[in-house]
Amino acid sequence: GLSDYGDHKIWLSGKPMAGEKTEWTDDECILMAWVLTDGHYKYQKSPTGKPWGIGRVCVTQTKKKNIMQLSALFDRLGKHSHHLRKTGQHVWEITTKATHKIRSRMPEKTLTAEVVLSMSANQRKLLFDAMLKGDGCYDSEASRYRKFCAGSKERADAFLFLCAILGVAASSHVRDFSNYAPKKYASMGNVPKSGECWLVE
Repeated sequence: GLSDYGDHKIWLSGKPMAGEKTEWTDDECILMAWVLTDGHYKYQKSPTGKPWGIGRVCVTQTKKKNIMQLSALFDRLGKHSHHLRKTGQHVWEITTKATHKIRSRMPEKTLTAEVVLSMSANQRKLLFDAMLKGDGCYDSEASRYRKFCAGSKERADAFLFLCAILGVAASSHVRDFSNYAPKKYASMGNVPKSGECWLVE
């Protein structure tokens, strides 16, 4: 779990919610996690003024270990574009049936209970692990993630729901980072402009 003493779990009574039926592949669930954390939806117009790339998603990454994993993921997903910015950021872009579905089901780029329940139990764990790699705070001494940083209460609540379904004990609180300098500290890059961040731990 995310708690200080490791394996704290929530025991769910009654029948499990949803079965092993799923609307997604494992790689699509992992892609979803990266889009929700270190990604964005691409909105662009063609030279004629008509919208294009309606289902296009982008993922940006600077951490070496994550870059290797993302490169392998996008290779498995199929045709995509990749480029390296002068800032050292790797950017991947892709459009598939799954990305169209991700955008239509989560237009505000916020995980929903409906989407969580449309996955198998194993895929929820894949989603959880990948979201922590994107917006989690890693404790090197404990060799595990302790916190997840969300840019809004809605996103924190969505991650809490995922934790509950997985049986992971967690709680959230808001913290004001307005006195910090996000551009100076790479780990502060996901803090919204308002300076407020919801931490799930």
